[in-house]
Order: sequence, then C-alpha cells, then structure tokens
Amino acid sequence: MLFTMFSKNQTRPTKRQRLDTTPTSTTVTLVQSTEEYRELASSCTANYALELGCGAGDTSHLLAQQLSPDNILGVDITWKLIQQAKHSYPNIRFERLDVVDDEDWVVKLIRTLTLGVNNVQAFVDLGAPHDNHLDYGITELTALIPVLPMLAHRAGISSIVVKSPQLCELATQSQSGLEDFWNSVVLPTQTAILNATTTSTTTVAPTNAAAGPPLHLHPMKLNEQFDKVQGIEICRYHNYSKEGCKRGALGRCKMNHTHCHWCGQENHRALECTRPTPGTAQDFGIDARLKPPMAKAAPFLFVVGGRLRGKTLIQCERVLLPKPLNESSTTGATSSSSSSSAPSSTTTSSSSSAKCTTNTTTQPSWELAQPLTQHRGSHCAVNMPNGNIFVAGGGGMRANLASCEIYNADNRQWTTAPNMHTPRHAFSMCTNSTNGDIFVTGGWTHGSKCIGTFERLKTRTGTETSEEAAPYAWEVCTPMIMPRRLHGSACLPNQNLLFVFGGSPGNDLEQKFTTNCVECYNFDNETWTRLNDLPFKAHVVACTVDQFIYILPCGDHAMLKYDSKKDTYVKLGKLPLPNFHGFCVTHNALFDATGLYLVGGASNARWSKQTFRYDVTTGEWVELSDMSLPRRRTACAVGLSK
Repeated sequence: MLFTMFSKNQTRPTKRQRLDTTPTSTTVTLVQSTEEYRELASSCTANYALELGCGAGDTSHLLAQQLSPDNILGVDITWKLIQQAKHSYPNIRFERLDVVDDEDWVVKLIRTLTLGVNNVQAFVDLGAPHDNHLDYGITELTALIPVLPMLAHRAGISSIVVKSPQLCELATQSQSGLEDFWNSVVLPTQTAILNATTTSTTTVAPTNAAAGPPLHLHPMKLNEQFDKVQGIEICRYHNYSKEGCKRGALGRCKMNHTHCHWCGQENHRALECTRPTPGTAQDFGIDARLKPPMAKAAPFLFVVGGRLRGKTLIQCERVLLPKPLNESSTTGATSSSSSSSAPSSTTTSSSSSAKCTTNTTTQPSWELAQPLTQHRGSHCAVNMPNGNIFVAGGGGMRANLASCEIYNADNRQWTTAPNMHTPRHAFSMCTNSTNGDIFVTGGWTHGSKCIGTFERLKTRTGTETSEEAAPYAWEVCTPMIMPRRLHGSACLPNQNLLFVFGGSPGNDLEQKFTTNCVECYNFDNETWTRLNDLPFKAHVVACTVDQFIYILPCGDHAMLKYDSKKDTYVKLGKLPLPNFHGFCVTHNALFDATGLYLVGGASNARWSKQTFRYDVTTGEWVELSDMSLPRRRTACAVGLSK
C-alpha cells in the first residue's frame, strides 16, 4: 500500500540547510508481514539506507548485500540486540538510540551520514504491541506517529518502507482512500486507537501520560524517586519493564522493589497503577544518602549535572568550601620539598601541565546534594548574590533545554525559574556581581547550529520585600558579532560591560574550527565592539577575580590574565592536567577572595573527577578531594547551603 505523507516538494537537504526544513513529498510503503518487509529490503536500489528498529540486524544485512555496508545505518533502543547485531555484522554501523524521544539526535545523525547523498530510503519496523522489544508499554502506532513525520519532514527522506499491521488495517478499512490517509485517517483516530489498545490484554496500563504512568518512556528517562520510610531509591526497571528488574531477580539490585514509582504507594508496580496523575512530593521520601541539614548555612562548592560516558546526569554533589588556602598551600609545598617522608602532601609537575600541590588530609570530602529537576549536560551555573545558585539550559534527555532552576540555600531544594527564549547548550553564562543580573551568550541549538543570541535576566537579589519581588523574565539583547559556542564570558565589577572570548563559530558537526575573536558589549549604548584577539584559538572558560578576567583555555595553552583597561593579556602557568578539556570554573568573592575552583573535565581523553583551587595571588594550584563521579561538560558554583 502506498500513500503520500506531505504535499510540498523539497530537494535533498544541503549542507547549509537546518533541521527546521519545510515538508517534503514522501512516499510511504506499508507492509504487514516480515516477509514482505525483507523482500523490499532485498530489492532496495537506494544510494543509502537506514533501518529504525533494526533488532539483531538481519534486515540491515539484506540491505548491505544490495548496497554496501558503508551505506547502511541500523538503529534500535535495545542494548543487547545492538550488541548482537554488531557481533553478527561487524561491517555495518549500528547505533543504540531511542527514535521516539531522541528525535533531535537521530535527525542530526541521519543528516550527517547522508550529507550530499541522493536517493536515501528508510525502513521502519518498530514492532507490534505483542512482540514490541521496547517493552516499556509503547504501542506501534504511538511510535510511528512522531517517527514518520520526523523522517519525512526533518530528515528529508523521500521513500519510507514501514512494517505496520495497525496502519495496514487502518488503510484497508479507510473509506476516504489513501490520498490524504495520514491527516484524514491516522491522526483523527489516534485517540480511539490508543484507547482500544490500552483495553487489550497486551497493555496493562494507559500509554497516555496524562491518564497514567508514562509507559512510552525508557525507565531511565524518568526522575529518581525514593520511598518515604527508608529513603531508598525506587527501582524504575521493576516498575516499568514487563519483565521486571533482571538485576533484582539475581539479587544484585539494592533499590526498592515494593513501592510504585508513579504514585509512591506499596504492593504494586507503575505498570499496574490506576492513578491518573503522578504522586506529589508528599508521596515520596528524600534520598537517605543526603546528610541532614546543618544548623547554620555555610559556603559549599557545588557541581551539578554533566556528562558521564554517554549519560546525561541529574546528580549533584557538594563539598564544604575549605578555609582560605593561601597559607596551607604554601606550607604544603614547603614541607613537601624539605621532607620526603611527609605523607599528607605531595607536589607533582609535568612538562605539559602546571605544578600542583596535593593535600588530601586537610580537605573536606564531597557529599551528595539534592538532584536537579532535569538531567543536564553542557549547561551553565552561576552564583547569586543571596547565596543561591542559578542553573540554565544545556542538553537534556531529549533535546536542548531552555529551562532554568534555582538552588535555595535555606531549604536545600531546586525550584523552577523563567525559561530562556532560546534552548541552547555549550553556551556561556556569567553574572554581574554588582546588581546580580545574569547573562547568557551563544551556544548550540538543534545540535548543529551555532547561535549569537544574547539574553539578560534581571534577578531579585533577596533583599526586596515580597511586594517588590515581582516575577522576572529574560529579555533579548543585541546579538553578538560572531555566533559561537564553547566560549567564555565575564563581567567586571562596577563596569557596564560584558566580555566574550574565543570558542568555536562553526556550524554542523564537520565544522570544528576555533577562533581567537574577542568582543565586548556596552550596556549603555547596547552595541558590540571588537577587542584585541586572544594569542591563540581555543575553546575557553572565563572567570572574574577582582578587576581582572582569568581565561582558562582547553588543551595545553597557558592561562591568561586579561586587563580590560589596557586591553592586554598576561600569560600565566598551564592548567593542572595535560590536554585538559570539558572542565568548568567558578569564583565567589564573598567566600574566597583569591580562589578559582576548577571541576571535572577530561585529561588526555580520560574522564576526571578531580577538583582544584587556583590562588590568583601565588599562581599555585592545590588539588582538593575527588568527586564521587567523574564528569565533563558539567557546571559548578559556590553557594550557601545548610
């Protein structure tokens, strides 16, 4: 059966076209059986073919026999099936992706692999409800409704073969013909089909998130929940997988298997929960690993979210800010050089990194903090004047985020804040220490477009009365001269100026060049002007200490100290680790006047959980205690907490 999904014509997307392209005229071929599906794969004449829902890779192998293994992509959500496919057909590229929820990444991957290729054909087999290997309650039609327009509209695929008994049945019963089958038949009857599916024996709970648990999502894409009595995390696999928790069956899962992750009650799973809305905060407990509040708030160094080997984190950690280290760091270095038997401190050096003093016996340890409300990576965090921490944007579990949240020092909770106008990751954010305003510049949107947009948030400082504390919102300012990502930005006290340094101005995945361009925004006349370039091209992080801006470059370049009055740079020492990338830096003059804190990152492609303090007066690095999790593309800030 054939039908046309969209009416407008469009040529194959070019290198310069973005994800938000106009719809293409796409021909969809419906088949009901695996035999018909594979017969069409065996006769494929396209220049490139991809299969969504490839399973163990057998159909992708048939496509490779017709084309070439280099021109085939197989995608599936199930890790074991992808591993089996890679083992059986090592010459074919297979990727583990969720085509329903990771739409932006799937589109980016398809467009990168098919750049400049004409005649690309997609094969889609997402499984019928009775044999669906997703196993998270998703139905065949629920998956196809977002996936097929994604392939035609955003990826620009002109021919799609779909194995779908449900769509074939709808087409057979349709009285209106196939000319406008998608709009006139499939979409208007979606609700009725889903209702019919949820009453069958193959699905035990509604798939509509508004009327029950979100069974169409992968369990790990749901936030952590804890039982009220012991504060143990409730197992998501036990609740949302039909087979239950396999680690639990082997006695290897230490999570809670008695409570419902959806409502918080005992003796049933989310698959069987009849509650239409999720449980509230009162229905769940607090993580037992969190230490009880202190009597008085104290300054902590926080690290929030980040990337961990393919995972986007929601976990946060904190460490009590050490006492001023000006004396201790010098003492540690002296004792290390004068006595080789001192076990508490060592000094290491490298030809490609700076000297660093380690004094682990005197450093506080990292501890778990309240998790963010959303998973975030390549995001930003800044200190607020009242001791709170502001977090914005980043790459989430599904797409770039425009959302923001604030950590409250008094109740140790994260609360939502106004959304930015543009979702973005790999951007830069800084704050004006004089008035507390927050600024975001540049970044990536849709994963492939470098942007120059600039937004400003006038925050409440915490000194206003409740009547004065009116809602606040982001305002769009004049865009930068050069769109960029992975750059640094900073403001100076009592100066109405914003500085932006370095980064990468390239669009798309293949454009990875960097820049040494520096520009300055004047809030008085609302204009950007070019300043002296950096002495090198690099991704950088910038941070203000007193009247100077410290620029920390990725790689093996030397740190820089920027003097805005002279528009000049002074080279300092190198970073504490060689070939260092993906780290974050923070400074808070209220609690540490001379210290820069560097957290996370990767050195020589190895993920790091190390943290360091740099003293701007002595130029010395001191290694602090390690985080519990290595993470890169993370964010850190110094704030108050009990």
